[in-house]
Amino acid sequence: MHTIYLYFNAALYAVFGVWCLALPGSTARTLGYEVLSASGESEYRVVYGGLQIGLAVFFAYCARTSDRAGLVFAVALYLPIVVIRAITVAKWPVTSTTLAVGALEALLLATGIWALLAQR
Repeated sequence: MHTIYLYFNAALYAVFGVWCLALPGSTARTLGYEVLSASGESEYRVVYGGLQIGLAVFFAYCARTSDRAGLVFAVALYLPIVVIRAITVAKWPVTSTTLAVGALEALLLATGIWALLAQR
C-alpha cells in the first residue's frame, strides 16, 4: 500500500510541477495569484515547478526502494500544510480550487498517517 501511495505522490507532484513550470500565468491565476512580476514568475516557477519536480523524484525514489523515509516525509510535509490551510480558509470566501487543493492535502495526510501506522 505504501508504495502505491508514494508513487501517487510522485506522479501528482510531477504532473503539477511540469504544468506550473510550463504555464505559470494560468496556473498562478487558478491558485489565486492575480499578477506575477518577472521576479514573481521566477519564484513561482522555482517553487511550483522545480520544487514539485524535486519532490516527485524523491517520492519515486522512496517508492522504488520501499524507503520508510518517504512516508515520514509525506506526513511531515502535509501536517503543517493542512493545519495552515485550515487556518487560512477561515478567511472566507476562498475559491473552490483552494478548497479542492485543501481536501486533496487532507486526504494525502490521512492516507500517509494510515500507511505509516500500517507499516509498523
